[in-house]
Amino acid sequence: MSVAAKQPVVGGPSIPTWLLAHHEERRIQSWALVAALTLHAALLILPLPHFPDTIGAAPEQNLIRVHRYLPPPPPLERPATAVTYRPRKRLLPVPDPTPDELEPIREPQPEFLAASPQAALELLIGEPEPPPPPAEPETMVSGVAGLDDPVLIPATRVQPAYPELARRAGLEGKVILQAQISSTGGVEQLEIVYCSLPGVGFEAAALAAVRRWRYEPGTYAGRPVGVVLTVTVNFVMLAR
Repeated sequence: MSVAAKQPVVGGPSIPTWLLAHHEERRIQSWALVAALTLHAALLILPLPHFPDTIGAAPEQNLIRVHRYLPPPPPLERPATAVTYRPRKRLLPVPDPTPDELEPIREPQPEFLAASPQAALELLIGEPEPPPPPAEPETMVSGVAGLDDPVLIPATRVQPAYPELARRAGLEGKVILQAQISSTGGVEQLEIVYCSLPGVGFEAAALAAVRRWRYEPGTYAGRPVGVVLTVTVNFVMLAR
Protein backbone atom coordinates (compact mmCIF):
# COMPACT_ATOMS: atom_id res chain seq x y z
CA MET A 1 0.00 0.00 0.00
CA SER A 2 1.50 3.20 -1.13
CA VAL A 3 1.15 6.37 0.84
CA ALA A 4 0.89 9.68 -0.92
CA ALA A 5 3.72 11.94 -0.36
CA LYS A 6 3.18 14.81 1.93
CA GLN A 7 3.72 18.25 0.63
CA PRO A 8 4.94 20.85 2.97
CA VAL A 9 2.57 23.74 3.65
CA VAL A 10 4.04 26.99 4.53
CA GLY A 11 2.92 28.26 7.85
CA GLY A 12 0.88 25.17 8.89
CA PRO A 13 0.58 21.40 8.91
CA SER A 14 0.14 19.66 5.51
CA ILE A 15 -3.27 17.96 4.44
CA PRO A 16 -3.07 14.63 2.66
CA THR A 17 -4.19 14.53 -1.01
CA TRP A 18 -6.54 11.58 -0.62
CA LEU A 19 -8.42 13.36 2.10
CA LEU A 20 -8.92 16.35 -0.15
CA ALA A 21 -10.20 14.11 -3.00
CA HIS A 22 -12.62 12.35 -0.67
CA HIS A 23 -13.90 15.64 0.68
CA GLU A 24 -14.44 16.93 -2.89
CA GLU A 25 -16.31 13.76 -3.88
CA ARG A 26 -18.61 14.06 -0.86
CA ARG A 27 -19.35 17.66 -1.73
CA ILE A 28 -20.26 16.76 -5.33
CA GLN A 29 -22.53 13.94 -4.16
CA SER A 30 -24.31 16.32 -1.73
CA TRP A 31 -24.93 18.84 -4.51
CA ALA A 32 -26.13 16.09 -6.83
CA LEU A 33 -28.56 14.82 -4.16
CA VAL A 34 -29.86 18.33 -3.52
CA ALA A 35 -30.33 18.92 -7.28
CA ALA A 36 -32.20 15.58 -7.71
CA LEU A 37 -34.51 16.32 -4.77
CA THR A 38 -35.19 19.82 -6.11
CA LEU A 39 -36.01 18.46 -9.57
CA HIS A 40 -38.38 15.83 -8.20
CA ALA A 41 -40.12 18.38 -5.99
CA ALA A 42 -40.54 20.68 -9.00
CA LEU A 43 -42.00 17.83 -11.06
CA LEU A 44 -44.49 17.06 -8.30
CA ILE A 45 -45.56 20.70 -7.82
CA LEU A 46 -45.67 21.93 -11.42
CA PRO A 47 -48.69 20.70 -13.52
CA LEU A 48 -47.83 18.43 -16.38
CA PRO A 49 -48.89 19.56 -19.88
CA HIS A 50 -51.93 17.86 -21.35
CA PHE A 51 -51.44 16.15 -24.65
CA PRO A 52 -54.55 15.18 -26.66
CA ASP A 53 -55.07 11.51 -26.95
CA THR A 54 -54.67 11.27 -30.67
CA ILE A 55 -52.64 8.15 -30.67
CA GLY A 56 -54.55 5.25 -32.05
CA ALA A 57 -57.58 7.32 -33.17
CA ALA A 58 -58.56 6.28 -36.63
CA PRO A 59 -59.47 9.10 -39.06
CA GLU A 60 -63.14 9.39 -39.87
CA GLN A 61 -63.99 7.95 -43.22
CA ASN A 62 -67.19 7.61 -45.23
CA LEU A 63 -68.15 4.02 -44.70
CA ILE A 64 -69.96 2.18 -47.45
CA ARG A 65 -72.28 -0.55 -46.29
CA VAL A 66 -72.75 -3.41 -48.65
CA HIS A 67 -75.89 -5.47 -48.17
CA ARG A 68 -75.79 -8.97 -49.26
CA TYR A 69 -78.35 -9.78 -51.90
CA LEU A 70 -80.42 -12.82 -51.11
CA PRO A 71 -82.21 -14.19 -54.15
CA PRO A 72 -85.86 -15.17 -53.68
CA PRO A 73 -86.56 -18.81 -53.13
CA PRO A 74 -87.35 -20.74 -56.27
CA PRO A 75 -91.04 -21.41 -56.93
CA LEU A 76 -92.39 -24.68 -55.82
CA GLU A 77 -92.75 -27.07 -58.66
CA ARG A 78 -95.92 -29.08 -58.71
CA PRO A 79 -95.49 -32.68 -59.52
CA ALA A 80 -96.49 -33.47 -63.03
CA THR A 81 -99.81 -35.24 -63.29
CA ALA A 82 -99.73 -38.31 -65.34
CA VAL A 83 -102.10 -38.03 -68.28
CA THR A 84 -103.42 -41.19 -69.75
CA TYR A 85 -104.61 -41.07 -73.35
CA ARG A 86 -107.13 -43.57 -74.43
CA PRO A 87 -107.44 -44.38 -78.10
CA ARG A 88 -110.72 -43.21 -79.62
CA LYS A 89 -112.92 -45.90 -80.93
CA ARG A 90 -113.88 -45.50 -84.52
CA LEU A 91 -117.57 -46.07 -85.17
CA LEU A 92 -118.22 -48.16 -88.19
CA PRO A 93 -121.37 -47.47 -90.24
CA VAL A 94 -124.08 -50.06 -89.92
CA PRO A 95 -124.86 -51.56 -93.34
CA ASP A 96 -128.43 -51.23 -94.62
CA PRO A 97 -130.00 -54.69 -94.62
CA THR A 98 -132.41 -53.76 -97.44
CA PRO A 99 -130.54 -51.43 -99.78
CA ASP A 100 -132.96 -51.95 -102.68
CA GLU A 101 -136.07 -50.79 -100.77
CA LEU A 102 -137.02 -47.10 -100.61
CA GLU A 103 -137.01 -45.41 -97.24
CA PRO A 104 -140.34 -43.80 -96.17
CA ILE A 105 -140.48 -40.00 -96.01
CA ARG A 106 -141.14 -38.76 -92.49
CA GLU A 107 -142.88 -35.42 -92.04
CA PRO A 108 -141.57 -33.16 -89.24
CA GLN A 109 -143.75 -33.15 -86.16
CA PRO A 110 -144.94 -29.72 -84.87
CA GLU A 111 -143.40 -28.61 -81.61
CA PHE A 112 -145.80 -28.01 -78.74
CA LEU A 113 -144.77 -25.47 -76.13
CA ALA A 114 -145.93 -26.08 -72.62
CA ALA A 115 -148.21 -23.25 -71.59
CA SER A 116 -147.82 -21.67 -68.18
CA PRO A 117 -150.58 -22.24 -65.57
CA GLN A 118 -151.53 -18.55 -65.69
CA ALA A 119 -151.94 -18.63 -69.48
CA ALA A 120 -154.07 -21.79 -69.22
CA LEU A 121 -156.21 -20.12 -66.55
CA GLU A 122 -156.68 -17.01 -68.69
CA LEU A 123 -157.58 -19.21 -71.62
CA LEU A 124 -160.31 -20.91 -69.60
CA ILE A 125 -161.72 -17.76 -67.95
CA GLY A 126 -161.40 -15.37 -70.86
CA GLU A 127 -159.59 -12.15 -71.57
CA PRO A 128 -159.04 -9.90 -68.54
CA GLU A 129 -160.86 -6.61 -68.35
CA PRO A 130 -158.87 -3.54 -69.38
CA PRO A 131 -157.57 -1.43 -66.52
CA PRO A 132 -159.63 1.62 -65.59
CA PRO A 133 -158.52 4.92 -67.14
CA PRO A 134 -156.26 7.01 -64.96
CA ALA A 135 -158.06 9.49 -62.80
CA GLU A 136 -157.95 13.04 -64.05
CA PRO A 137 -156.23 15.57 -61.80
CA GLU A 138 -158.45 17.59 -59.53
CA THR A 139 -156.86 20.82 -60.80
CA MET A 140 -156.32 21.49 -64.51
CA VAL A 141 -154.93 24.36 -66.54
CA SER A 142 -157.17 26.46 -68.71
CA GLY A 143 -156.97 25.61 -72.40
CA VAL A 144 -156.94 21.79 -72.11
CA ALA A 145 -159.05 20.05 -74.73
CA GLY A 146 -162.43 19.01 -73.32
CA LEU A 147 -162.20 21.42 -70.37
CA ASP A 148 -164.86 24.07 -69.82
CA ASP A 149 -163.35 27.08 -68.06
CA PRO A 150 -165.03 28.59 -65.01
CA VAL A 151 -167.45 31.48 -65.64
CA LEU A 152 -167.45 34.57 -63.41
CA ILE A 153 -170.75 35.31 -61.69
CA PRO A 154 -171.42 39.00 -62.52
CA ALA A 155 -173.11 39.71 -59.17
CA THR A 156 -169.90 38.83 -57.31
CA ARG A 157 -167.60 40.97 -59.44
CA VAL A 158 -166.26 43.49 -56.90
CA GLN A 159 -164.55 46.53 -58.42
CA PRO A 160 -161.09 47.20 -56.96
CA ALA A 161 -160.58 50.36 -54.95
CA TYR A 162 -158.49 52.88 -56.84
CA PRO A 163 -155.25 53.60 -54.97
CA GLU A 164 -155.20 57.14 -53.53
CA LEU A 165 -151.58 57.74 -54.57
CA ALA A 166 -152.32 56.76 -58.17
CA ARG A 167 -155.50 58.84 -58.14
CA ARG A 168 -153.68 61.98 -57.00
CA ALA A 169 -150.96 61.48 -59.58
CA GLY A 170 -153.47 60.67 -62.33
CA LEU A 171 -151.89 57.25 -63.04
CA GLU A 172 -153.52 54.26 -64.73
CA GLY A 173 -152.33 50.66 -64.80
CA LYS A 174 -152.99 46.98 -65.34
CA VAL A 175 -152.43 43.93 -63.14
CA ILE A 176 -152.43 40.31 -64.37
CA LEU A 177 -153.08 37.61 -61.76
CA GLN A 178 -152.89 33.83 -61.85
CA ALA A 179 -155.90 32.43 -59.99
CA GLN A 180 -156.79 28.90 -58.99
CA ILE A 181 -160.56 28.37 -59.03
CA SER A 182 -161.71 25.40 -56.96
CA SER A 183 -164.26 22.81 -58.02
CA THR A 184 -166.85 24.75 -55.95
CA GLY A 185 -166.16 28.09 -57.69
CA GLY A 186 -164.14 29.84 -54.97
CA VAL A 187 -160.82 31.61 -55.49
CA GLU A 188 -158.20 29.60 -53.62
CA GLN A 189 -154.82 30.93 -54.70
CA LEU A 190 -153.70 34.21 -56.27
CA GLU A 191 -150.31 35.19 -57.61
CA ILE A 192 -149.22 38.42 -59.30
CA VAL A 193 -147.81 37.75 -62.75
CA TYR A 194 -147.46 41.30 -64.12
CA CYS A 195 -148.01 44.90 -63.00
CA SER A 196 -147.59 47.81 -65.43
CA LEU A 197 -146.84 50.33 -62.67
CA PRO A 198 -145.67 48.70 -59.43
CA GLY A 199 -145.28 50.54 -56.19
CA VAL A 200 -148.39 52.75 -56.26
CA GLY A 201 -150.92 50.28 -54.81
CA PHE A 202 -152.36 48.56 -57.90
CA GLU A 203 -151.22 45.06 -56.79
CA ALA A 204 -152.84 45.12 -53.33
CA ALA A 205 -156.11 46.57 -54.68
CA ALA A 206 -156.36 43.87 -57.39
CA LEU A 207 -155.69 41.02 -54.92
CA ALA A 208 -158.29 42.32 -52.45
CA ALA A 209 -160.98 42.56 -55.13
CA VAL A 210 -160.40 39.23 -56.95
CA ARG A 211 -160.41 37.23 -53.69
CA ARG A 212 -164.10 38.15 -53.31
CA TRP A 213 -165.13 36.95 -56.79
CA ARG A 214 -167.09 33.72 -57.34
CA TYR A 215 -167.26 31.49 -60.43
CA GLU A 216 -169.36 28.78 -61.92
CA PRO A 217 -166.90 25.85 -61.55
CA GLY A 218 -165.18 24.45 -64.61
CA THR A 219 -166.10 20.95 -65.79
CA TYR A 220 -164.23 18.13 -67.47
CA ALA A 221 -165.96 14.97 -68.69
CA GLY A 222 -169.16 16.13 -67.01
CA ARG A 223 -167.71 16.64 -63.51
CA PRO A 224 -166.50 19.84 -61.80
CA VAL A 225 -162.75 20.30 -61.48
CA GLY A 226 -160.38 22.96 -60.26
CA VAL A 227 -158.95 25.20 -62.97
CA VAL A 228 -155.95 27.55 -63.05
CA LEU A 229 -156.50 30.62 -65.21
CA THR A 230 -155.33 34.23 -65.58
CA VAL A 231 -157.34 37.29 -64.49
CA THR A 232 -156.67 40.81 -65.77
CA VAL A 233 -157.66 43.86 -63.68
CA ASN A 234 -157.49 47.27 -65.40
CA PHE A 235 -157.27 50.53 -63.42
CA VAL A 236 -158.71 53.35 -65.53
CA MET A 237 -159.60 56.78 -64.25
CA LEU A 238 -163.13 57.87 -65.18
CA ALA A 239 -163.52 61.23 -66.84
CA ARG A 240 -165.17 63.82 -64.58
